[in-house]
Amino acid sequence: MSLIRDFVLTVAIVTCAVVLLACDDDSDTSPAYQLALVDFETDSNGSAKTMITDDNRHYTVVNPVNGLKADTTYRYATFYTEENTTDVRLATASPALCDSPLAFDKEATVHTSPVNLVAIWRGSHYVNLTLHILRKDKVHTFGFIDRGISTGQSGCQFLNIDLYHDDAGDIPAFTSQVYASCNLMPYYSKLTAGHDSIRFTINQYDKGSTSYALPF
Repeated sequence: MSLIRDFVLTVAIVTCAVVLLACDDDSDTSPAYQLALVDFETDSNGSAKTMITDDNRHYTVVNPVNGLKADTTYRYATFYTEENTTDVRLATASPALCDSPLAFDKEATVHTSPVNLVAIWRGSHYVNLTLHILRKDKVHTFGFIDRGISTGQSGCQFLNIDLYHDDAGDIPAFTSQVYASCNLMPYYSKLTAGHDSIRFTINQYDKGSTSYALPF
């Protein structure tokens, strides 16, 4: 095996989300839509009826995504409206890439095919990414590479993470958007929130290998 375990997320990028919005009369006042990466918790029937935002707000989903694995947490990019203080209605819901970083064996081939970084931010125990990739018809593979923890001169520690992306030699014919969340939960026993930092490195089409410092 070239990896410590098979962790990379292989996806055929889909250009459309799960659309759940019904058309209303044009004269109606448009509701306030919000775009967010969220966690869905499914019930015993595989229905994603609970939505948790990165600021730990819990909602009941009035039109949930169905057909998922029972009693499981999923990461989704959502476009939604608040019905009231406890309920939300989904307009679109699209699965987001989500995993924890893992280390490579010494002999492993590391792929860091370029992307366009649209946004990077901390939310709850995640580093969230919005990416644009150039593609045609190949399957792209994503993951997060654990490069270890280093210590700065001030004594602060840095968690070093690289974005793994294998474009499989795809032709850059058009742009697709990808949402990804890097799960930091395994590091909470090793690093101190508000003291230590994350150094997240991404290979970009226009900038090359670029690192971003984020608070842990």
